[in-house]
Amino acid sequence: MKQSVGFLIVTFAVALGGTACKAAASLGSSSTSKPTKPSKEDCKQELKASEAANMACIVEGDGTSKRVGDVISFTCPSFEPSRFTFVNGSGPFPLASSICYAATFAGKLDPAVGGAVKIEILAAQTKYPGDGVKNGIKSQTWEGSYGTPGYQFVE
Repeated sequence: MKQSVGFLIVTFAVALGGTACKAAASLGSSSTSKPTKPSKEDCKQELKASEAANMACIVEGDGTSKRVGDVISFTCPSFEPSRFTFVNGSGPFPLASSICYAATFAGKLDPAVGGAVKIEILAAQTKYPGDGVKNGIKSQTWEGSYGTPGYQFVE
């Protein structure tokens, strides 16, 4: 059975043009090996403007984070906010909010220029209140009965 599962993973990876190779490789080939946990250094540093903080190097499979208290640096590209550009929360922000959009909303980033930002991972909250429109970015309230980890910007 193990060989057929491996065959499916390889087939799936090839069908996607190799994009799933990293995920397939992380499954390991030995039943006794433990998967390695990505570290904050494994987080990609260069972001797309819409990329959120809920990436594998920060969030566990169950939606929690063991990175609470960690500070992670990212670089945002320049971008132009549109009327459809929004974030959840207004500071702190849930991990599902775009880092670059949230940085712009919070006044930490000029979207015309882009640049470096640092976030601190926070414990889960059940509500992240919105606060209107700032710097061309709309903010809306996020609520959930189980909560989700978040982040705030640090200097």
